[in-house]
Amino acid sequence: MKKLLILVVALAATACAMPQYKNIPIESGDSSKGYNYGREFIMLGGSKGTLTISAGEITDANARQIFTLTFTNGTLKPITIMDGDVTAYVDNAIHPILTTEQMVAQAKKAAAWRAVAVGLSAAGNAMNAANAGYGSAYTTSSATAYGSNGTYANAYGSSYTSYYDPVAAQLAQARADQQNAELISAMDAEHSAAISFAYDNGLKPHTIAPGETYQSNFVLNPIKIAKGHADRNLLFEVDIDGELYSVDFIRRRIQ
Repeated sequence: MKKLLILVVALAATACAMPQYKNIPIESGDSSKGYNYGREFIMLGGSKGTLTISAGEITDANARQIFTLTFTNGTLKPITIMDGDVTAYVDNAIHPILTTEQMVAQAKKAAAWRAVAVGLSAAGNAMNAANAGYGSAYTTSSATAYGSNGTYANAYGSSYTSYYDPVAAQLAQARADQQNAELISAMDAEHSAAISFAYDNGLKPHTIAPGETYQSNFVLNPIKIAKGHADRNLLFEVDIDGELYSVDFIRRRIQ
């Protein structure tokens, strides 16, 4: 019986686990693979300089994908990289790269919905606190009186009383205030984190001086894989001052 229970628990845990995916860089004749702080990257040289793109972390199906682009200017003149100079393809179809402005807009939209939810929860807490301390009681009673000659009489009564407990009301109000403060604090923290993510991970226009190395993250919308664990091909094309650098990855389900 114990072994059966362990098996059932293990199967339930497996069923609830989210599928995990990994982005694997693919070497070609012009590129080479390497590792940096445990993350795989692909390096490609050209007449304008050296480009590397490192793979994002292992994620579930619904996560946005983060990649890191690094470019060293190997020319004698400044080179400007714009956010539109990087194009992503998934199975030969263009896949959106999120700009900082788009991620900020998403964060603001999500914050608006969170504010509605927090407002409803806070209103519920306030209403419960306002009603706290009030109570009521309903009682019934009956009596029977017997006479000396065997006669008797019945009497019935009921009463409804209401009361107010100021201590209970005060405690409920303090609890509601604390809950609402925690809700608002969590909402503000989530919004701040989303805004910081947008500015930290959006591809930013930058002018790269000769010999300078530029690095920036860029973010893709979720890339899902249908049942059957089929790989999906990722291609990044980076236009560096008119020279096209192409880097390939495979997105593979590993769990």
